[in-house]
Formats: sequence, structure tokens, C-alpha cells
Amino acid sequence: MILIFTNKITSRIRYIFKHIFTSILGIEIKFTSNIEEFIAHDGPKISYAKKELGSELFFEAHTLLFDKGIQEDLEFSIDFKGEIPYFFRTSDKSALSHDLFASSFYLITRYEEYLPSIKDSLGRFQSKNSLAFQNGFLKIPVVDLWAKEILYKIQEKYPDIKANQRPFAFINTISSHEAFKYAQRGIGGTLAGFIKDFFQFKFQSIKERAQVILNLRRDPYNTFSFLLDVHKQNKLKSIFFFSIGELSEYDHNISIERIFYRELIKSIEDYSFVGINFSMRSTDQTHLKKEEKKAMETISHRTPNRSRQHLFKLNLPFTYRDTIEIDMRKDFSMGYHDEIGFRASTCTPFLFYDLKYESLTLLKIFPFIFSDHALKRKHGYDQKKIKQEILSLIMTVKEFSGVFISVFHNHTFSNEPQWKGWKEIYLDFIDTINTIQKEK
Repeated sequence: MILIFTNKITSRIRYIFKHIFTSILGIEIKFTSNIEEFIAHDGPKISYAKKELGSELFFEAHTLLFDKGIQEDLEFSIDFKGEIPYFFRTSDKSALSHDLFASSFYLITRYEEYLPSIKDSLGRFQSKNSLAFQNGFLKIPVVDLWAKEILYKIQEKYPDIKANQRPFAFINTISSHEAFKYAQRGIGGTLAGFIKDFFQFKFQSIKERAQVILNLRRDPYNTFSFLLDVHKQNKLKSIFFFSIGELSEYDHNISIERIFYRELIKSIEDYSFVGINFSMRSTDQTHLKKEEKKAMETISHRTPNRSRQHLFKLNLPFTYRDTIEIDMRKDFSMGYHDEIGFRASTCTPFLFYDLKYESLTLLKIFPFIFSDHALKRKHGYDQKKIKQEILSLIMTVKEFSGVFISVFHNHTFSNEPQWKGWKEIYLDFIDTINTIQKEK
């Protein structure tokens, strides 16, 4: 156990110290603001303050963890040691040259996403505006890396302190925005599809739609048998996120009133975890999220606790507040739709801290590292580069004993021209994960 002294034990300090020491390093800590208790303690101890008290290990504190609210005028410069960024510089008296606790808090709470910025056409925070993207460290889980640096400093003074070595973990997720491309659309939806394809001169789509409707071919997006077979063969229990909201401009799934769709979800749940892909319509609309959650409960006869926001649209803190209000406990939306890497600069799941309310919540955030769409956007049809990119990311997460979370979609394995070769990419990915997990 490490005793930590700070002049004022704020909710921010409790949050980030527990994440670094407990969640990442597996080290027990205790806080105190009592100087006499701290000085009298003869075990491992560190102080987090403006001035050191004595012979303890001293980490000089930036003001961020003692502040409240969002400081729009917060300014800092970034220093680099190689490719590794450091900010919130401290004095020479500190054990580290920068306040890595405050830096970690800034990144993991997504402080910058509360600041004014230009959103994309869907109202999403843009990856290109992030500190990590602009400074070239988006593919580095710097919070986990900094945690190791903190540990090394502590072990220099207290060599008996040992971190609990976490195993590398993998969570495979499949997002199903559209379970079927043509099937189960009803008479109205099918006719509308034919008419739209005709006026857009998509004659191949007209042919395919007719073949699917006449049961002459399988719907191209219905790749669930392929996925389940792969997962069963590899003893891989994945999470499938299904869209069950009503149709809108960005929500194109079939109605949950369709028996075939309901049976599909129930059959998937026999071998996998099932979560809700909340519709775009439900963004910041708590009552719609409640309706979608209730619909999923009716289908599966279980209470869902895993969620993902459609197209990864997050509006902090409101999206997560809505998720908490309807009693969802695990969210898998933290990542960028158009970039690869660590949006929250960590490969360790973390609890959501509401910067507006200055409160820790029980909502656990599971940050994903890449989506198939982001990989395709970056590397096009170059399978070799895609596989190399994935392997590099896996090895990075393995180095920090983190949790590797991927995002694929059912339509990715449709064998349509734009997704040619992705079944092979997926199989290679799963084989690589299996090999890594077997290594000691």
C-alpha cells in the first residue's frame, strides 16, 4: 500500500490516482491530507502538492486536479522525448519533469471535447482537432505509458513495491447498423428500394434485390452464420450491437416488429453478448433510449447493459448522462469513426468522469482502437498494409497489458466489391489474437 498526501483530496485526484494505481498498476493506495499522519507513516509514501514535506517521493502538482469546471483559457506547451508527449511542466524538485497525473486526467476525461470546437456534419468532435492527432501520438496509449513511468520512479525509492501484471485482453465487437440490405423491408420498403435504384441507374442492385426477395440468393449483409462459425471455432465470445430504433435519415435498419429480425437477435444471444446500437434519433433524447432499451429487453428477455452510439456520436457529457439515466453500465463508443488509435489515450477501460458535475460515475467506458471503416479509409484495398497496421496496434496494447477492442460490421463480410478480401483480413486478425493470447 502507498500512502498519498495532498493538501486537498479532490474528486479529480481520487479519480485519476485510482485509475492509474488501481486499474492500471494494481497497487493499493490510501489518501491523507493530515501532515502528521503522513510524516509518521514509515511505509511507501508520496506527496502530490506544490511543495515537498520531507524525504518522501514528491510529485509536484499542476492546478488542474484542484480546479473545478472547464477552463477554456487553459494553455500549455507540449514537450517530447522521442515520440512521447509531456505537458504540464513541473520544477526540478519534482520526481518527474511533468505532472503526469494531471496530463492523464486531461486526456482520459476528454477535457478537450468540452471546449468549443468545430464539429463535423453530424455534430461529432473531429479527430483532427484532438491534441493526440495534432501532435502525432494518437496511436500511443500515453496514459498507460505514463503509468509505467510513475511506477519506475516509485520503485527507485521503494523497490519492494510491485505492480500486478495484467494479462493482455481482447474484446471483439460487431456493429449491425443494417442486419439486411434487401430482406425484411416490407412491401413499401422493397418498392421504394426498387424505385430508388432505378432512378439512380443501379441495375445490379435491382437484380440483387429481386434475387433476395425471391429467395434465390442470400442477403449480402446476412453474414451472421459466417461470424458465428468463426467465433465458435475460436471459442471467441463476441459482442453484437444491434440497431433497433425507428427509421430516420441515418438509421436504416429494418423494423424490430419483423419476427425474422427478432429471432436473429435471440439466436445470436445464444452464443454471444448482445448490446444496443442506439439510434442517431436517440442522441441526447433520453426517452428514445429508454424505448430502445425496453424493446431489446422484450426481444431477449434480458436486461441489456452494453451500448454503443450509432456512428460513434458522442456529445459529452450529455450522451453519457442519458446512458447512465437508463441504467446502462458499459459503453463502447469511445473511438473515432475516421481515425485509428486511442481517442482517450488509454488501452484500459475507465469510469466516466463528468467534468460539468465534477463527479465520478459508474458508467464504464471501453475504448475501441479501430473500426473496419477507418482501416479501409486509410489503406483502401491494400490487405498487406491493413494487416500490418492491425498487428502493430495489437503489439502496442500487448506491451502495456491493455484491452484490445475492435469494431467490425456485418456488412464488411458481404463479399461486395468495396469489401473484397475482408473475410481473409478478419480470419488473419483472429488468428493473430489467438497467437498473442497463447504467449506467456
